[in-house]
Amino acid sequence: MRTNTLHEVETNTPGAAQRSAGRGFSYAKRFLQPVFLFVSLLISLQCFARGGTFLQLATAPGGVTITAAGGGYRTSFGTMNGLAVGTPGAGLTATDLGNGALYFSEVRMTVNTILGQGYVTASFSTPFQHPAALAAWICPSNSSCNVAANYSALSTSGGVTNIVPPPGVNSGTTVTIGIAIFVPDNDGASAVTGNDNGGTITFTVVNAGLPIESDTLKLATSPNKIQSAVELTLDSDPSGLTINPATDYSVDYGNVNGLGIGAGAGLTAIAQAGGAIYSTPYRIKPAFSDLRSTTGTITVCTQTAFAHSAILNMQDASASAGPFTAIPNCGARVQITNTASDRSTITRYLGLFISKVNGPGTSFASDSAVLTYTITVP
Repeated sequence: MRTNTLHEVETNTPGAAQRSAGRGFSYAKRFLQPVFLFVSLLISLQCFARGGTFLQLATAPGGVTITAAGGGYRTSFGTMNGLAVGTPGAGLTATDLGNGALYFSEVRMTVNTILGQGYVTASFSTPFQHPAALAAWICPSNSSCNVAANYSALSTSGGVTNIVPPPGVNSGTTVTIGIAIFVPDNDGASAVTGNDNGGTITFTVVNAGLPIESDTLKLATSPNKIQSAVELTLDSDPSGLTINPATDYSVDYGNVNGLGIGAGAGLTAIAQAGGAIYSTPYRIKPAFSDLRSTTGTITVCTQTAFAHSAILNMQDASASAGPFTAIPNCGARVQITNTASDRSTITRYLGLFISKVNGPGTSFASDSAVLTYTITVP
């Protein structure tokens, strides 16, 4: 009865059945042995495959420099701030996200495998010295990593992100990923400035369901530097004149007269003793990062007066109808606010006063003036 069972399972050749009779356990052991050896090979490779056997990082064209060091890789982002103002480090792009700045770069990654395709995960294995001031972000290989919108934060609690998503790529494939550091707005007690020696991203190649190699990228070849920053911008109000951004801002009041007749679009003419004010709303937008104060003071003065300053001057108000205050020559200033907060929007009204004087002081020529706005944050 036992001989018949072996004959049905192993072979249809009678001679083979006769040779196998009574040795079913021995035959089964020889059949399973190659599977056991194959799994052992993968596990052994996992233990000693390091230092770029299955994963290599390299500098992407125009990107931040990636160097191999100490069995891993290093790079540095240099000086950064939460407003993305100033010139970023070589190979980096800086973008203001509205609640901080993202400094990012593309990186080349080559993936090798043992069998078939492999994918790559990323984890943030070592935190920054100042984890509230800097955070590591990543862009996967199936996205365009030259735009900030495709980056997301790496988990700091042991989670992993698929940087080359499953099922992965064929052995020897080079892909483009992105690495980034996010610098959030921090003011008051949470403000941080100075050097940070960087965190570490760990990349792991997964092949045939097993992690076969892990390589690290330290984000500080030399210390990264967190700096404070202040920025003040002007913007148009939808119901007012257009504030044109350039090296300096500009606004055109068009044709005006001392009687306030024929105010153009975006202007309100307000009768005043001795003339008229042409008023337009506009917006002031302060922003600051890593400063000890949470509020700032904004002032304005006249840097260059009108050539016909006897009949023309600029004025400021918090409401369309006023009251308006003449903006003095620099040396004195008009305070707009002393409670400006980070990323706030302040609506003000900029008035052009024109006298209705007659006689020799009258002018029909074009004229211009320059105002200087200043924000001070302690």
